Amino acid sequence: MPPTSQADDELLRPTLAASDDPAHMRAAWNPWTLAVLAFLGGPLTAGVLYGENFRRLGQKERLAPVLGAALLACALAGFAAARVLAFERFAELDETRTLRFACRIASALLAALLASLQARRFRVFTGGGGEEGSLWKFGLAALFLAGPLGNFLAFGVQRWTS
Repeated sequence: MPPTSQADDELLRPTLAASDDPAHMRAAWNPWTLAVLAFLGGPLTAGVLYGENFRRLGQKERLAPVLGAALLACALAGFAAARVLAFERFAELDETRTLRFACRIASALLAALLASLQARRFRVFTGGGGEEGSLWKFGLAALFLAGPLGNFLAFGVQRWTS
């Protein structure tokens, strides 16, 4: 019998842990679908949606760090917009548009990071026979409540730092 190689050993090693049991998950949303709403709503919308999806995927302990990252992204977007407008070359730019653009960039980056963190877990959920949950009610609520709140926070940081 030939000796086994390192590649063979890695192929035979189990990759699922006990915490990956789909029985602890319920009606999760596709993380890449959430990215669209996150982009439209802003960083706080991303935090609320991905935080709830972590809870649905059985990882309640990640809710607080995700919301904290979303608040930090809102603040950084406001700070970045204020710094851009501080340059004499960009002084004629509209403050509101600059802030919206900074929020879109922050929410897109946050959504890409969080979606990549949830992708494996979501595949386990759907592979275990789980059905995707409906995003209509919660998604629209997050979009219209958390979105303006996050933009208000970013606007406050922009005004405070300029």
